[in-house]
Amino acid sequence: MNLKNFITQTLLDVVGGVAAVQETYGQGKGAISPAQRPHNPSQNIDFDLAVVADGSGEKERGIAVARTETEIVRRGQRSEVSRVLHKETIMQCIPSRIRSARVGAFFILCLVGVEVSGQQSSTPHGIEAYISEDALQALYVRQTNLGDFGDVTLRAGVFFNERRDLVTVADLLSDVVDAERFPRWTFSIGSRVYGALLNQENQDIFSVGFGGTARYSFGAREVFSFQVSGFYAPDILTFGEGDNVTDASARLEIKIRDRLTGFVGYRSLEFDLTQFSDREVDDGVHIGFRRTF
Repeated sequence: MNLKNFITQTLLDVVGGVAAVQETYGQGKGAISPAQRPHNPSQNIDFDLAVVADGSGEKERGIAVARTETEIVRRGQRSEVSRVLHKETIMQCIPSRIRSARVGAFFILCLVGVEVSGQQSSTPHGIEAYISEDALQALYVRQTNLGDFGDVTLRAGVFFNERRDLVTVADLLSDVVDAERFPRWTFSIGSRVYGALLNQENQDIFSVGFGGTARYSFGAREVFSFQVSGFYAPDILTFGEGDNVTDASARLEIKIRDRLTGFVGYRSLEFDLTQFSDREVDDGVHIGFRRTF
């Protein structure tokens, strides 16, 4: 159903509903939508509906209307939700004194972010990259839903430095903070996988680390944010010519545009080798950006 047909059908249903109530309560029980009179007290009753972009089936995509949050969740899709406020003003009916009532229906549609052309809402994704005096890194970032695990962030990319060390990095992070209770905070925990081909011969390392990130947004419009992250891969999960991996960073971010963020930060990425001294593949200040689509 396209937007034009949806609005048309919605308004027809509202008018039809008012007419049905007029017919039911028109026999001395009250009057629907009479002229406003000062002696008619009124009572406002508010309730919400939600318009969702339903992607439950390849042939059933489009707009659906859900009455409750539970029904929205039960649909099982990461649908963009827009609130629809349906406010009814109902006059109190007192049979012995007042024989009229007034119902006013006010319908407000807010369809920002909802796809109504039959296509599924896109999954947020983007790229993140930084460069320093001695190194650079580029990552592809994607947010998705893993069912019982909830919303997660996937990141994968490569790191390269002037020593010709090549490291592949992959993250799987899950948010663990209630956004409604702590709107300015973001905490994510999960795993990070490293695959390193160091410049020295036969210095190949594969490791699985655990850690997380914490971000705090501040400013009038939360334009600025500060993020710290830390990951550690123990000896038992480090294979090849390494004993463990330590990765820590901090950055200050600024939102440049709606989907573009710049940042400056510091990172220390160190591999503890079995036969050689520790190898710091990254240890310095960098600048970068994150672009979402």
